[in-house]
Amino acid sequence: MKTVSFAHYILDHNSDKPLHLQLKEELLRQLRALPANGGYRLPSERSVVNLFQINRATVHKVYAELLESGLVKRNPNKSLSVVSGAKKQLQGAFPIIGLLVPCRFSDYVESRGQRSFQYIKGIIDRAESRKVSILTLLLPPSDSSKEVLHSFINERCAMLSGLIHLGVRSDNGNVDRSLESILNYQGIPQVFISGNTDLPHIGSVCSDPAYGAEELAAEAVRLNFRSFGMVYKKSYNDQIFKYAASKRRPAIRKALTDAGLILDEKWYVTQESDDVFDAADIPDIDHLPDLIWCSSDTLASGLVRHLRQNGVRVPEDVSVVGFNGFFLKDSPEETVATIGHPFYQIGERAVDLLLEYFEHGINSENRQILLKTVLVHGPTLRTEPLK
Repeated sequence: MKTVSFAHYILDHNSDKPLHLQLKEELLRQLRALPANGGYRLPSERSVVNLFQINRATVHKVYAELLESGLVKRNPNKSLSVVSGAKKQLQGAFPIIGLLVPCRFSDYVESRGQRSFQYIKGIIDRAESRKVSILTLLLPPSDSSKEVLHSFINERCAMLSGLIHLGVRSDNGNVDRSLESILNYQGIPQVFISGNTDLPHIGSVCSDPAYGAEELAAEAVRLNFRSFGMVYKKSYNDQIFKYAASKRRPAIRKALTDAGLILDEKWYVTQESDDVFDAADIPDIDHLPDLIWCSSDTLASGLVRHLRQNGVRVPEDVSVVGFNGFFLKDSPEETVATIGHPFYQIGERAVDLLLEYFEHGINSENRQILLKTVLVHGPTLRTEPLK
């Protein structure tokens, strides 16, 4: 049986908070982070006294309170072990999941439009069906002191059953010590939506662009397409998280080239953003490939408008396909064929995954969940094969 460790914890003897409360809070934090099936014991009172140089009565009081609460039990050899249902008991009758929004909520929604609502709707709807509350969290400033961050984690994260990340705070490349502190905190399970991190204690729910890419490639073969172009965001801020969106372009390119289509290098065009189309980077339209794929529906819709304004017929002269599947406008010509990204389902699965981590732990089998993408036909993709 393993022993709960205080190796990386320091009691603050100068704090206004009594030592026994500090010790109890740390023990509760550790109990929440332990595997659900128990198998751990508490260190002996004597070893804790020697480690922190505190009165034995302080340790005895904490252990007695944990015994009374039913979180630990006394063994025949007088040692204390964590009961198998401790995590469930700590979760309580009204569990809470934190939702970490990377910026002011209105800015987040305005910059990402309906897409962000689909994630959030999936999260909230699933949480409601699982009898879980959602708490929106605002991170401390990125350059906050260790004391501030420690206080934030103790006051906010310790009350949660899990935490869902919607993205990083900004793309300016600055170090975000506040976010890094949260990521390194292992007291609660964490899940990142549409991206992942190398940290083994954090899970992710993403879409797999390969499924939609294969469907697009099969359709391109059926339509007798011979060449394709790509309009895509140049880079993603992958310093903390590796965004799943960065895998779209290589997956689409591989599927189309494997199907025998040739990439038109002239139409291998970068854009600064997935959310704003910039016609300045688009080449002259004297020569067009059969198909142009864009890394978002916003870019695809902007490209379609640009082409039509310059006399190009879409999809008669060239077909345009986007990515996301949730670009809706009142005008029918704004709708594009696309590879559908399961926003709502990703939000749902993130909640399920957190609760699974809380009860059973994270492992190599459940750490990363990939949901299928699909080709969604629209008016910017031909229906009849080229002759």
